Amino acid sequence: MGNGVVLDPETFLSELDGLAAKGINSDGRIFLSDRAHLVMPFHKLLDRASEKSQNIGTTGRGIGPTYEDKYGRRGLRLGDLRHLEHARDLLKDRVGRANRLLELMGVQGGLPSKSTQGCWSGLRPVSFRSLPILVSWSTRRCNRAENVLLEGAQGALLDVDHGTYPFVTSSNTTAGGAATGSGIGPTAIDGVLGVVKAYTTRVGNGPLPTQAEGGTEEELRKLGGNSVR
Repeated sequence: MGNGVVLDPETFLSELDGLAAKGINSDGRIFLSDRAHLVMPFHKLLDRASEKSQNIGTTGRGIGPTYEDKYGRRGLRLGDLRHLEHARDLLKDRVGRANRLLELMGVQGGLPSKSTQGCWSGLRPVSFRSLPILVSWSTRRCNRAENVLLEGAQGALLDVDHGTYPFVTSSNTTAGGAATGSGIGPTAIDGVLGVVKAYTTRVGNGPLPTQAEGGTEEELRKLGGNSVR
């Protein structure tokens, strides 16, 4: 998982446990970039509080606020977990800032999920399980001259620059994002595979280039087996 992603450690580790429960061994097969940023509980609170005023239709998973911290140069990266005391100091500062923002946004009260101790208690076990699979991702793969398949997420219309702004995600989801999201130079990419749906769907709010109305819209959902707009 490259440097361009933001990682919810709780969800990631639960997915690893889910694979193990099905008898799928991930050892030596899944690695994390040490430059990927961590989604913390206070990011989710900020996301939900912001959604009340913006009405973008976000998932509430804290992705947007995590990218805000990344580009504000105050994010917490997986590589910071190599030095836990330093990570704790960073976390204390970030939690304090998040609490002040939450208060300004009308979220009152000392919720455990946004406290330093609450975040730290969840982060320590994450560090022990993540450190063995942390890598400088692009260097590790390119130096071994392996074929690499980069998988992007979401569609072009959700790209923060080229999508239906402001009803977009918080990162670049077009093919060019593969280079910055992995650290691999663009000249090393020799093929791009695009996937096009028969008709456009999206989760959340915001405009579509065209939109079926009423019964036609419902019939398309039924035929396509898709319950989202």
